[in-house]
Amino acid sequence: MLVILKPGTPEAGAAGIITRLRMAGLAVHRVEHGGRTRIAAVGEAGAVDWKEVERWPGVESVSPLARPFKLASRAFRPHDTIISVGKVAIGSPQLAIMAGPCSVEGEEQVFTIARAVAEAGATVLRGGAYKPRTSPYAFQGLGEEGLKLLRRAADANGLAVVSEVMDQTQIPLVAAYSDLLQIGARNMQNFNLLRELGKLRKPVLLKRGISATIEELLLSAEYILVGGNYDIILCERAGDGPSLPVTVEVVEPLGYATLIYARLRSEKRINVLTNGKVRLRIGDAVYATFTPDHLYVFDGQSERALQGIG
Repeated sequence: MLVILKPGTPEAGAAGIITRLRMAGLAVHRVEHGGRTRIAAVGEAGAVDWKEVERWPGVESVSPLARPFKLASRAFRPHDTIISVGKVAIGSPQLAIMAGPCSVEGEEQVFTIARAVAEAGATVLRGGAYKPRTSPYAFQGLGEEGLKLLRRAADANGLAVVSEVMDQTQIPLVAAYSDLLQIGARNMQNFNLLRELGKLRKPVLLKRGISATIEELLLSAEYILVGGNYDIILCERAGDGPSLPVTVEVVEPLGYATLIYARLRSEKRINVLTNGKVRLRIGDAVYATFTPDHLYVFDGQSERALQGIG
C-alpha cells in the first residue's frame, strides 16, 4: 500500500507511522516528493486495517500499489532517479557515455583504450575483469588484477569505473575497485545475487536479459530495491530487428570488415558491412537483420537517401 503523509508532517510523526507499520510485519520504504512523505508498505495487506490507517494523525491518503513491481513504479517514486557516478549525473540532461574494452586483457590495452575514450568524451570506463563465457575453456578474465588495471587506468584519465559482477562472492572485490556494478544479461534473474546487491550502497547497472520483458526487468530491479539500494540504472540490450532473406551478389573484403552487396527478393539491393571474419560466397542465401528506422533506399547516382523500406 502507498501511504502519503500531509505536507508539514513533523519527522517524529512520520517516524511513528513507519514504526507502527513495521510492527505490523510490513516492509517499509520511504521517499520525499513534492513536499510530501510517500511510504510504501509492502507485505501481507491484511496485517493492517487500512481504513484505520487513513485516520492516523498526519496521513493524507492510502491507496494500493497496483503494479507487481511496487518500488520501481512511478506510483511510489514519481520523480526521475538521478545517480552520480564520478563526474556524471546519470538520469539528468547530462550525457553519460560508458566505453572501454569488453574484457581487460593487459596494462597496455586498458590504458590505451582509457585514454582514447576519455579524449572522445566518455566519463565512465567499462571493462570486464570477470567474463561469462559460453565455453568453460574460453578466457574468463583477469579477476582482481583486471580490476586493479581498470581502476588505475580510470584514475589516470579522470574516469569512473563500471565492471560486471557475476556472483555474490565477487561483490566485495568488484565494489572495492568500481564506482558502478554491472549485472549482465545472463544474470538478470540471478535472484540471490540481486538480493545481495540490495544490501550494497553503491549504484547498480542492471542489463535486460535475452528475451526478457520490461516487467521481468523491473521485477529484477525490485529485488535490489527491497534491500534498500535505490540507485539502479536499467540497461537495454540491442534487440534484433526484422529479418529479410537476401542473396549475395558481390563480396568485397576490406581487411577489418567485409562489404556484401546483396539482393532482396523484391529485387531491391542492399549493402551490408560485417566484421572481417564473415566468409560468404556469391550466391549464398542469408538473412539480414536490421532496424527499420536505419534502413534506406539510396539513389544510385546522387547516393541520397530516398525513403525507408522498413
